[in-house]
Amino acid sequence: THSKPRRKLYLRRCGMVWYSYRIAPKTDPIDAEILKKKNNIESINIGLKEFTEIADIILKCSEDEIRLASKYKSFIPKDFADSFDKNPAAVIRLLSSWEYINKAPFNQTPNVRDFLRGNKPNWSLIGSQQHFERDIEEDIFDDLLDFATEEKQKGRVDILLGSAGYGITTLLMSFASKLVQERAGHVFMLKPGASVIEGDIEFAASLFSDSVFFFIDNSADHAKETKISIQHMRERKIPVLFFLGERLNEWRQNYTKISGKEFLLEHLSDSEIDRLLDCLEKNHELGVLEPLEQEFRFAAIKRHYKNELLVVLREATEGESFDAILESEFRALGNQLSKDMYLLVCCFYQHGAYVRDNLLAKLLNVSIIDMYEETKNSTEGVVIFDCINQVRGLYAARARHRKIAAVVWERCCEASQRSYLLHSVIKELNINYKTDKDAFEYFIKSDRIVDSISSVDDRTKFFELACRKDPASPYVRQHFARMLSRVGNAELALGQIDEAIELDSSNRILYHTKGHILAQLSTEIESQELARKRLIQSEACYNKGIGFSPKDDYCYQGLAQLYFRWAKRDSVTPEEATDYISKAEEVIEEGLRKARSRDSLWIISAEIQKFLGDNPAHLEALVKAVKASPVSVYPRYLLGKTYRRQRRFEDALEILKPIILKEPDEFRSALEYSLCLVCLGKPYREAIAILNLSTLYGLSDPRFIATLGGMYFCDGEFSEAQAIFERTKQRPFTAKELNTVQFRPRDPKDHNKKMRLKGKVISVKAGYSFIECTGFPRLICPGSKFGKVLMEKGLNLSFCLVFSAKRPLAIEPIIQKNRV
Repeated sequence: THSKPRRKLYLRRCGMVWYSYRIAPKTDPIDAEILKKKNNIESINIGLKEFTEIADIILKCSEDEIRLASKYKSFIPKDFADSFDKNPAAVIRLLSSWEYINKAPFNQTPNVRDFLRGNKPNWSLIGSQQHFERDIEEDIFDDLLDFATEEKQKGRVDILLGSAGYGITTLLMSFASKLVQERAGHVFMLKPGASVIEGDIEFAASLFSDSVFFFIDNSADHAKETKISIQHMRERKIPVLFFLGERLNEWRQNYTKISGKEFLLEHLSDSEIDRLLDCLEKNHELGVLEPLEQEFRFAAIKRHYKNELLVVLREATEGESFDAILESEFRALGNQLSKDMYLLVCCFYQHGAYVRDNLLAKLLNVSIIDMYEETKNSTEGVVIFDCINQVRGLYAARARHRKIAAVVWERCCEASQRSYLLHSVIKELNINYKTDKDAFEYFIKSDRIVDSISSVDDRTKFFELACRKDPASPYVRQHFARMLSRVGNAELALGQIDEAIELDSSNRILYHTKGHILAQLSTEIESQELARKRLIQSEACYNKGIGFSPKDDYCYQGLAQLYFRWAKRDSVTPEEATDYISKAEEVIEEGLRKARSRDSLWIISAEIQKFLGDNPAHLEALVKAVKASPVSVYPRYLLGKTYRRQRRFEDALEILKPIILKEPDEFRSALEYSLCLVCLGKPYREAIAILNLSTLYGLSDPRFIATLGGMYFCDGEFSEAQAIFERTKQRPFTAKELNTVQFRPRDPKDHNKKMRLKGKVISVKAGYSFIECTGFPRLICPGSKFGKVLMEKGLNLSFCLVFSAKRPLAIEPIIQKNRV
C-alpha cells in the first residue's frame, strides 16, 4: 500500500534480514574466501536468485493490485475504521484470527436443527437465547461483569471446565453474547483453526479504552501461546480478561499450566432438565423423546441419562448412543495406563465399590507416585479420588456414576481382558481392609459380574482364587455353588454347598441354596427313584431352613416350587401330581401366615393356578402379589405380562408404568410395555422410545434385540434396525438364541392377525431363498421348501414377517395366483 520508492527500501531491508536468516547460519564463519574454497558460493547465488524473483514479482505489481487491499475496508467493523487507515495489515491479521463478537451476525437464521444434533450454534441462535440456560451461567456472568465494572482493572483469567459433551462451546458463546448485549466491553473469540499471537492481543487491547475480553475454546491446544500472552499483558499492566474453555481431563493433562479462577460445569439439575425439555419441545426437536409423556421424558433424562448427562441433546434428537459417547471418551484418554486404570475403577464402581489407590497401583503394576503422576491429567473428571479415612489419609477411586462404570465395563473391556482383570483383582484384594472386603463381597455376590466372564473354566478359576483369598467364608462357596448350578453343573455345585455348610451349619441361606440345587437335580435326573431321593433331600433342606428362620419367605417359596415342579414331571401319576400340588398350596398358605414378605409366594401360587387352568385365581394371586409388595419389580412384571396376554393392554400399561419410570434398566418390563403400545395402535416410534431407555442391559438379551430391531424395521428405519441386529456379533449368543423367532408384528389394520406381506422370490439357494418385497429391503426365507410350496425364482407369494435376534425373516409362504 506504500509508494514504489518506499517499497524498494522495504525490499532492501527484507533482503538483508532474509540473508542473515537464510544464508548466514549456513555459512559460519562468514568468510568469502572460505566459501569459495568450499565451493558453497553456488548456494548463495541460488538463494539470492530466489529472493530476486520474489522481489521482482512484488515490484511489478500494478497499482490496481496494490489497491486491492482497500477492498478489505468494506468488511472491517466501524470500530476498527480509524485503525485500519493507520495500520491495515495489523487489523486484517487480528480479524483473520479473532471474531469480533460486538459485530457478530446476530441477525442470521438460527441453526436450531443443526445445534440440537451436536453442531456448533451460530450467533443468531445464541443471541435469541434459543438454547437452554445452565444454572452456573448467572454466577459466571456476574464474575465477568465485575471485571467490566472495576474501577482499577487488573488482568484476569477465568477457566470453564467440564466433561465431554457438557456444552462448553455453547456457554462460551452465550457469555460473549451477553457481554455484548450488556455493552460491557469489546469481546473477541478465537476462530477455529487460528493461532493465539501475542501481537494480536496487545494490538486489540490498545485500540479501546474500556474492557476487552478474549474467549478461547479448546484452550488446551493454545495453552503455551496463551500463557505467554497472559504474562505479557500482566507485565505491560494492560487489563484484559481471558476466558478459557476446555474438557476437564484434557486441561489437566496439558503440560502448560495457566492459573486462574476455575468454574466446573457439572451434570444437569432438575431445573435444567425442565428447561432442556422446554427448549426441545419449543423447537419441535424432542426426537426419540417426543412419543413419551412428560414424566417419561423427565425420567429418561433424570434416570437413564443421569450418567452425567453426556450430550443429552444429541441422544434425544439424533438417537446417537449414550454408550458410544462414553466409549469415545474412553478411547480418547491420554495413555494406556489411564485406560487400564479407568477400566479397573469401573470394574469396582459399577456395584458401588471403591478401589484403594495403593491397590489400584498394584493392579496396574506401577508405583503409586507414578500412577498419580502419569494419570492425574488424562483421568481428571473421569476418575475421582475420595478420602475414605481422614485419620490415616487413605484415598480410593471411583467413577462419576455407577451407570457410567457399567457402560464402560460392558463396552470397552473385551471378554479376555475382563477375565484377566477380575482374576487379578480377586488375587490382589486385601480383605483386612474394609474397602477391599466390601468390594470382594460385591464381586462374589454379583451374578452379572461373574457371568460376564466368558468361559466356565475362567469362572471356576475366579471362585477358586476367591476361596483361597477367604477360605473361612461359607458365602464364597455358596456363590461358587450358585454359579455351577446356573451353568448346569448341579453335581459339582452340591459339593461346594456341602463345604459351605460345614463352615456354618446354622445358616438358613446355605440350606436354601442346597435345597435349590437338589431340586434342580430332581428335575434333571431321568431315573424316577434317584429323582425322588433328591426330592426328599431337597425337602429336608428347605424345612431345615424354615426351622432356622420361620419368617423368611425364601424357603417357603423354594419348597412350594419343589412340590409344584415334581407335580409337573411326566412320570408322575395324576393322583400323585394332585397330592403334591396340594402340598405346595399348604406351604404357600403357611408362608402367607408367617413370612414377612409374601409377594414371591403369591407369584408361585399364580403359577399353580395357571397350570390348573384357573385363570381368575391365577390373576387374583398376581394382583395380591403386587399389593403385598407395591415397589417390587417382578410381581408387577408378571401381572403386566399376564394382562398383555389377556389383551388387557391399558391395565398392563398402568401396572408396568412405575417400573419404566423408576427402573429403566428392567428391560423385560420395557419389552412388555412397548408391545402393549403397539397392540393399542400407537406408532412404533413411541414403543421404540420406551425400549431405548433400557438398552444398557437389554441389548444383551436376544428377545430384546429382535423386538427393538423389528420395530425399527417395521417403522421404516432400516439402517437403525440393521445396527441393532449387528449387536448380536458382540454377544456370545448360541445358534438357537440367534435363530429363534422372538418378535412377530401384528397386522396394523387388525391386531388379531399376523402381519403378512406380498413379494416375489428372486433367488433360491441350498436351504434358503431371497424374497423381494416393495417398500422393504430384500428378505431371507429360511428354507427352499415349505410343505407343498417349492420355492423357485419368479414365484409370487405372501408371507409372514417375523424377526429373530439376527435378522428379519419371511416365513409361512403362500403361493399367489400370478406368477412371473
